[in-house]
Amino acid sequence: MKGLGFIMFGTQRKGISLLLALMLVMGLVTGCQIPIEEAEEENPGLPLNEYVIPAKDPGIQLYLREKNVDNKKQYKGEKVVLFLEPFDIPTVEAFDIKGWSWMEHLAGQGFDTWAMDFRGFGKSSRPESKVRAADAVKDVEAVVAFIKKTKKVDKVSVIGWGWGAVVGAQYAGDHPENVHKLLLYGPMYSSHLPDMIKDMESSPGVMKEYPNYELKTYDTTRQHWAMMMKGRDLIQPGIVADVGRAFFMADSTSYQRNPKVIRQNMGPMIDLYNIWNNKPVFDAGKIKASTLVVRGDADSFADPDLINALTGAKNKKEVVIKNSTHWLLYEKHRDELLTIILEFLMK
Repeated sequence: MKGLGFIMFGTQRKGISLLLALMLVMGLVTGCQIPIEEAEEENPGLPLNEYVIPAKDPGIQLYLREKNVDNKKQYKGEKVVLFLEPFDIPTVEAFDIKGWSWMEHLAGQGFDTWAMDFRGFGKSSRPESKVRAADAVKDVEAVVAFIKKTKKVDKVSVIGWGWGAVVGAQYAGDHPENVHKLLLYGPMYSSHLPDMIKDMESSPGVMKEYPNYELKTYDTTRQHWAMMMKGRDLIQPGIVADVGRAFFMADSTSYQRNPKVIRQNMGPMIDLYNIWNNKPVFDAGKIKASTLVVRGDADSFADPDLINALTGAKNKKEVVIKNSTHWLLYEKHRDELLTIILEFLMK
């Protein structure tokens, strides 16, 4: 396949996803970039462009998708946005759920929107080792370089959610020349969450020896979500099931198991254990880009003191949305989230 350049596949989403998975497993896409343009999907909204590109490390392939209202338009850098996935819903589908698509919302406002799967997650390659934030940062480096070259822009804006915000913040600090604006949604930095870390320990102060991958059900995400809501009616009917379908899209083999589970890389657990023990894994002071921090007031994962650590940011602002959790994107106050972020990106 070396030297093949761009290859275009059909238009059926299901077949394309299977083909992508097979090619990644077989290593048939090493050293080339493969776009799949305007593929049909369950969400009958905007056309979907899918790509598989090589990571910086040999043998690793990265999946990314793009949505906009006009593929032929030359978008300016301030209108190009890259979404970085969370750990609890580890897939680009987290940002593109039918009826709840953040990608389509921004695309409808004139943005060229992109989302990526880190190595070890979604449709990207599954290395045997644990994937840490530093590994994911290298994947962002490869994707941003691809977007800059493909779209002929100098910078992109980055939106990271949860662990994706950790990765996005580290990338922005390491590569300020490539980041127009930085949006950190439900970000984690350096806090003390004893109730979370005790479940991650084999004994006090000693982290469990997690395997590289574990089989995970949707129940853990649902339990954490319910824990933060504390019995309040914060979500719309049906969204829990919709998010569940996105969750299982993180592993194409999930539907082969009964009950359905995904194979999840456990490397981020090391990062989270450190973060929730007041040991940051990135230097917030290195971030230069204009930065917006957004979190729900009931988001116990997010760090309320991160805004104070952004000492080098050109401009910085924090917005706390009331009666909202870590999954604010899918809750009743989502319009407030989307409006605040759109205003930030449009300035």
